[in-house]
Amino acid sequence: MDEYDSVIVLSYRHNNGVITDQSKNRVDLGIRLYSESEARSLCFSGKAAKAMESYAKENGFEGRILLEDSSEDTVGNALFTKLEFSRNEKWKNLLVVSSDYHISRVKKIFNFVYAEKFNLDFFGSAGNFPPKDEKSEAEKLEIFLSFFHGIKPGDDMAIIGRLTKSHELYKNRPDLRAQLMGML
Repeated sequence: MDEYDSVIVLSYRHNNGVITDQSKNRVDLGIRLYSESEARSLCFSGKAAKAMESYAKENGFEGRILLEDSSEDTVGNALFTKLEFSRNEKWKNLLVVSSDYHISRVKKIFNFVYAEKFNLDFFGSAGNFPPKDEKSEAEKLEIFLSFFHGIKPGDDMAIIGRLTKSHELYKNRPDLRAQLMGML
């Protein structure tokens, strides 16, 4: 297996700090891949990041952990991890972990945000399925592609602008734009 700068594990919902089985499966796979690849860090991304860290430590993980807990969706996972860690951690080779049903969309989004300056690989944990009340992955991908239409892959300023001006999950967070722009 290749050597990675970090293994990024995307979170899935939590209930009052308790992560779902889906997130546990992702963490378990992330830990295994971290060990097999001799990665420098394991990065948990999303609102359940701290709960994922606790789960990893409770299960004996002793490696270096990075936390990104401001993102609320997959594009946020990609953008916030890139801005928060890629420069300071000197990231170039990354492995991204999510659920198997989600990984195709994750690839498109992370490749759009990180662009060709990074080598990205992806792994999906098995046995996880989205709730029936959610839009399909294909519908969500179409929404993403439409939302960011006209923006070049890797154009951080344009992605931040669109995200903080128009995205339902981020547009009402007044300090977010300045915070993200400050990371450029």
